[in-house]
Amino acid sequence: MAKIGVIGAGAWGLTIAKACAQNKNDVTVWAYMQDDADAINNEHKVARLPNVSLPINVVATTSLTTAVKDQDGIIIALASDHVGLCKDIAPHFNADTPVLVLTKGLLENCGHIFVSEYIIEALKPNHFAVLSGPNIAIEIAQEKLAATVIAGTDMQTAEWFQARINRPYFRPYTATDIKGVEFGGVLKNAIALAAGICDALDLGTNAKSALITRGLSEMTQIATLWGAKKDTLVGLSGLGDLITTCMSPNSRNNSFGRQLTSTDAVQKALRENTNTTEGVKTVRIVANTIPESQLEIPIFRAIARVLDGKVDPRQAISGLMSRHLKAEQ
Repeated sequence: MAKIGVIGAGAWGLTIAKACAQNKNDVTVWAYMQDDADAINNEHKVARLPNVSLPINVVATTSLTTAVKDQDGIIIALASDHVGLCKDIAPHFNADTPVLVLTKGLLENCGHIFVSEYIIEALKPNHFAVLSGPNIAIEIAQEKLAATVIAGTDMQTAEWFQARINRPYFRPYTATDIKGVEFGGVLKNAIALAAGICDALDLGTNAKSALITRGLSEMTQIATLWGAKKDTLVGLSGLGDLITTCMSPNSRNNSFGRQLTSTDAVQKALRENTNTTEGVKTVRIVANTIPESQLEIPIFRAIARVLDGKVDPRQAISGLMSRHLKAEQ
C-alpha cells in the first residue's frame, strides 16, 4: 500500500484516483474548490462523474501542502493552462518522489512546448512518467474496459505507477518514449477537430477513415521531427487515442469540430470553448512553429486556416482533395 497525492479533482484525476484507491492505496486529492472537496469527502462522488462512487480511501483537501508532503507518489492531473501551479507545489515536493503526469497539451509563451518539460523544470523530480492512451474518463470511471500507456524516464518508475493503477477494467502498459506518448495524446486533438467537421457535414465513413489514416501520418511526421519514436505513434497513445478521440461523442475536440460549419460558427465556437478545446491551441502551435518548407502537413495547416477564418471548412476540404497527386507515405 502507498500514499498517493493527486493534484487536480477533474474527471480524469478522480478516475485515476479511484483506480489507485481500489488497489488499497491511500489517495489524497487536491481540489481547488471547497465544494468539490466536500462532495468527495462527504458524498464520495462529484457531478462531473455522474453515477460513479469513489472509494472511502479517496479523501480531498484544498491544501497543496497536505496533498504533496510525505506522499509515496504524486499524480498531476491539472488542465494544461493550470500547470503553473507546479511552482507552488515545488516547496513541498521531495525530488525522490515519483511523479506521473496525466495532463495533455502544448504550452505557449513560457519557454517550453511540452507540459512535461515545464513540470520537470518546476519540480526537478528524479523519477518522472506520463500517461496517455485511448481514455475517455467517464467510461473508465464506470469501469468499462480500457488500456493506456505509462512512459517513464526509467522503466522502474513506469512500473511503479503501473502496479498502482492496474485494474481488471483498466490495463496500463509501460514504455520509455515520453515524447512519443505525450505527442500522441496532444496531436490527435487536432485531427479530432477535423473529424467533427466530417460528422457535421455528413461526409461519410470513407472520408473519416481517410482523415484518421492521413492524420496519423501527419502526427507521426510532426512527432518524429521533434524527437519521438515512430513506432510509438502506432500504439495505444497514438493510433489508439486518435481513433477514440475522433469517434467518441464524449470528445470535446470532436464536439467542437462539429460546430465549425461556417466562418461565423468558427468565431462563435472559439469565443465559447477555446479554453477547454486543446486541439485549437495545438493546431496553432504546430502551424506557427513548423515552416511549410520543412514539413508537408496539409491537414494541420487546413485546420489552422479554418480556425483563423481564412477559409470555410468546405473550401478547406476541397483544397485537400484537389492537391497534387502523389504516392502514399
